[in-house]
Amino acid sequence: MADGDWIEGEKPGDGRIRHLGDGLYEFRLERLIPRPVEKVWAALTIPERLADWLGPVADLDLRLGGRFMVWFPNDGADPHASPFDADNAVRGVITEYDPPHVLAFDWNETACDERHRFELSAEPGGCRLVFTTVSLRQTTPGMRALCVAGSSAGWRLMIDDLVRSLGGEPPDDEPFEAVEMRYLAHFGRSIPGSGTPPALRGHESEPFVTPAGQGFSHLRFSRLYALPAENIWMALTEPERIARWYGAATVDLRRDGGVAFQTARGVDSGFIVALQPGRRIAWALPRPNGRHTIVSWTLAPWTWATLTPPVTFARVTLTLNFAPDDEVAGDSAAWMPRLHDLADAAKA
Repeated sequence: MADGDWIEGEKPGDGRIRHLGDGLYEFRLERLIPRPVEKVWAALTIPERLADWLGPVADLDLRLGGRFMVWFPNDGADPHASPFDADNAVRGVITEYDPPHVLAFDWNETACDERHRFELSAEPGGCRLVFTTVSLRQTTPGMRALCVAGSSAGWRLMIDDLVRSLGGEPPDDEPFEAVEMRYLAHFGRSIPGSGTPPALRGHESEPFVTPAGQGFSHLRFSRLYALPAENIWMALTEPERIARWYGAATVDLRRDGGVAFQTARGVDSGFIVALQPGRRIAWALPRPNGRHTIVSWTLAPWTWATLTPPVTFARVTLTLNFAPDDEVAGDSAAWMPRLHDLADAAKA
């Protein structure tokens, strides 16, 4: 597969991919929707319309540089819960905004970082939608192939749901697992690393930062580890394992129990404010003026069933809610290596 050469999908409506160089890929598909451009634009930008095809909860700031965040139900999670507790979401920053013709946003996720772009143009019979996904950063070889195929398969089905929600007829109707398996078999031959077992760490993206007001921000880190979730839980709650990735620790593992962690800048101490064994733990770190930074961990097991043999991952979400703005850069720099080392501590 030479750089820039398109590979057409196996079936009509599957789209096509091409290699951009440096391990980056582009996925593209087109649909003719029997509605005017304005109606399709509304389906991309109004939360109640997004609920018809993408996700039931949206937080949109429709401007260049604004938020485009949509949460999906995941593992029984309440879709109306705090967005910073949700595990499965498109969470992005708008990079192009030209209503009602162009919308693009970056997606920060556990498996890969991508830019999604919707371009609308009027045509006889309705609106032509051109959708593209471009990978923004390299990831590990095994995860790269899975991300290109899995992400493309997922977006193909979501775009089909968009077409269906607007009264059009999608080209096919298949379950996600079947589409992903076809994409892996058809496109995977051209993607280096296809068939390589995923590495221990799938992708180590930078945190997604959103303003919290009054001099505070929220930081959200997403990780995918090729380990059982129970291993990650032990590394988060057993002091001898915590010492391998964070620092010497004491943990009173009960609600309102105290926690303390030795770091390079001193001791971070606080108390546990949420505890769901095996799934969620959060602790509060007191700040001046009665404020607290909430450090929250959510774990979700996830099996990539289309791999042979299937691989079980732990999807890990770390949020630092209400971190002082002047500490955001330092928190990001500190937590990136900690999350890297967490996998080794959980594996041991």
